Amino acid sequence: MLPETFESYVARRHLALVRFAHLLTGRDQAGAEDVVQTVLLRLLAAGTWDRVANPEAYLRRGIVNEWRSQARDLSRRDWSGEVPDRPVADGTEHLSLHDWVWGALEGLTGRQRAAVVMRYYLDAPDAEIAEALGCSRATVRSLVHRALPRIAAALADSPNPEEA
Repeated sequence: MLPETFESYVARRHLALVRFAHLLTGRDQAGAEDVVQTVLLRLLAAGTWDRVANPEAYLRRGIVNEWRSQARDLSRRDWSGEVPDRPVADGTEHLSLHDWVWGALEGLTGRQRAAVVMRYYLDAPDAEIAEALGCSRATVRSLVHRALPRIAAALADSPNPEEA
């Protein structure tokens, strides 16, 4: 069987890669697409596609690294100026199941969120998660172990939209 071309792989897996990046970046769909595009362009520019043994794992690690890099860059910026007014929630707005889960994920650290998303959304084994995050399998288990009570607490603190 001939190896898959870069173009055919991207055509087949682009949406899944963007969904993965979207779960990492939060609610920012455009940011997720930017992360994926940056990783794909770097891989294409390097001309190393034919040497990548496991493209999915390689790209996931690239997506995690790029997302973390962009998050670091954003945190270093000087955000001086006026902050726009935001409406204050009075408890009467409708909370969707989607918003309820996003709220719980937003309370995690970046590495915790990446580990939880890869474990429960992608059903990735600890070894693959560890490779993507650049850590040991024990660290992956620790990240997930520490994240789950935070998720449970966040979900417990807000009303369940399915019960409303």
